[in-house]
Amino acid sequence: MRSALTIIKSAYTITTGRPSLWFFGLFLVGAVNPLLLHALGLQGRWPELLSINYALPFFGWPFLLSAPIIALIVFGMFVAITNIARVWLLAKVLLYLRDNSKRFSSVEGLADLVYKLVSWPEQIKPSAIVRDKFWPTFWVSIFTNIYYLVALLAIALPAIVLKGTEYAANQFIVVAIILFLPLAIFGMYLNIFTPFFIICFNQPLAKSLMQTWDLLVSRWRQILFFFLCIFGFYALSLFIISSLLETFHSTFLNILELFATSTQVSISSSGFLSSFGVTIIGWFLLGLLNVFFHVSMLLLFIYLVRPMSLGQVTHRVFQHTEG
Repeated sequence: MRSALTIIKSAYTITTGRPSLWFFGLFLVGAVNPLLLHALGLQGRWPELLSINYALPFFGWPFLLSAPIIALIVFGMFVAITNIARVWLLAKVLLYLRDNSKRFSSVEGLADLVYKLVSWPEQIKPSAIVRDKFWPTFWVSIFTNIYYLVALLAIALPAIVLKGTEYAANQFIVVAIILFLPLAIFGMYLNIFTPFFIICFNQPLAKSLMQTWDLLVSRWRQILFFFLCIFGFYALSLFIISSLLETFHSTFLNILELFATSTQVSISSSGFLSSFGVTIIGWFLLGLLNVFFHVSMLLLFIYLVRPMSLGQVTHRVFQHTEG
């Protein structure tokens, strides 16, 4: 319990004390959220948008891109942008921890990781780390997203088959959610910890996946406990943010309508301005929250791989690193 509080407190200190990190939170997974869709009026229009075929010139010939291909292109671009933001953020945080390790000495294992990071050039820039580690971390994101899709389809398939019998389908949906939750938690940590091995210990992709598996299996109790702690804090923060945004939306809308000269103009313009304001503020706050989440996951990783308590698994990890 004390370690979880130390990690959360240190992550909060790093996040609030480094405004340069906040920008990257806007591009992390979760920061692009339904608030943006709500402001753009795209909710409920996805079937219409995905059914459109776009004609683009391709070496002088008309080339039709169907909705699935467009979706794959957009998905790939989204993963790439998210991955660049994540690796850049991690690089900046790791360099900050290397240069300020005494300030966060309460985080167990930090000194050992800083010792490993000493081999990094003194003046290395985060952009150099992003260029070096982009592709292996990118494929980790692709792999985990495919894992999510396969797991979700495998669990949901019986519910789709039982669609005609409403009671049986509803019963199975509950079971499917219960089954998918641990798989989702496992996939989340796989997606987060594997890039840490790649970046911190300069491991290849395959070895990083195996080491992440070893870490998750050997320390699953601590990981599950911290998951409950951090997501409790995350859920509470989301509730507070949503309440504040709802209050801001209604208050701002009322103020704009009071100063509007035309009723029709007030409804359209004030509604747009209020939605736009909610989108910007919500996007920023969720981005800030996602920075905190990634920093806390990095500190948790440092705590878990400290050699004094992980035994053979950590010995294997550091043995590979030194070799």
